[in-house]
Amino acid sequence: MSNKASCLGATNVRPLVLEEENPKLDDDAAEKQAENNLKQDLSKLDLPPPLLALCQFAETKLKPSNETVRVNIPWEVFGYEHDTFILHEDILQLASMVEIEFTVIAVYMRYLFDYLKMANMANLVGLIDPRQVSVQFGSLSYRSKHLSDRLDEGHWVLIIVRLNKETVYYMDSLPNRSIDEDMRNIVNTAIKMSFEKKVKT
Repeated sequence: MSNKASCLGATNVRPLVLEEENPKLDDDAAEKQAENNLKQDLSKLDLPPPLLALCQFAETKLKPSNETVRVNIPWEVFGYEHDTFILHEDILQLASMVEIEFTVIAVYMRYLFDYLKMANMANLVGLIDPRQVSVQFGSLSYRSKHLSDRLDEGHWVLIIVRLNKETVYYMDSLPNRSIDEDMRNIVNTAIKMSFEKKVKT
């Protein structure tokens, strides 16, 4: 796991105090004080209410009991069925906008796949498990084979927009195919809108 999970900082560390100034708290009172400190720390993050609730759940339920959240990823998402597990650190990394682990990305992709399925668009995409192509996961030949297997499953298009360079890269798995005009219009309009927002601010 990354050591960058820093949504809340060290919430369980209490300052050293002299007993005559602050009498020692019993366990229930100490737990209640820690919960109040947690709520104050979370409120400083200016998170949307659902994400704030998720962070509170991670800190008050998952972390103390060392539990995880099991997420099933069916075969149709990445080409093989498996379970993945979300740790409380994963949730805090997501909320604090720091570098996130593969698990968070994979779970988001699974969520995205569900939306594509509801819109009858799941057959238009092929998703790749980020862990399977990571340098940390296996040999170059293993990772290349995994990627190759996924690419063989159909047609794909990748669009990369480098706004600061005013450059768009369009890649299509079918040879000698011209850029889709509808896609060109969408990308050009989005770039214009983005520049207009920057001029206004």
